[in-house]
Amino acid sequence: MQFTVPEIIGYDGWLHIKIAELIKEQGFLHTLPWTTESILAERYADIQALFHTILIPFTLFGLIPGAKAASVIFSASFFAVFYWFLRSKKIDYPFFWTVLF
Repeated sequence: MQFTVPEIIGYDGWLHIKIAELIKEQGFLHTLPWTTESILAERYADIQALFHTILIPFTLFGLIPGAKAASVIFSASFFAVFYWFLRSKKIDYPFFWTVLF
C-alpha cells in the first residue's frame, strides 16, 4: 500500500522524517521554531528522540522513499516479533493471531 501512492501515507510521517533529517544535519533540536501555533512552540521536548534517531539512516534515500521504507520495515519487524513472542509463550495458533492482529 505504501508504494502505490507518491506521497507519505498518514499525517505524522512528514514530521518524523523531517525531524530525523534535521537531527542528522544539525544535531538534536532544543527548539522547534517552525511551530508557532502549537503546544510545541513554547517548550519543545522531543519525546520521540529514539524513534527520530532510528529514522536517520532512512533519510539517506530521500525523505519520501525513506519514510515509506521505514514504515514497511518497522511494521514487518513488529509483526515478526509479535509472532515470535506468541510462539515462545506456546500460544496456540500464533500465525492465526498474528494475522488477526
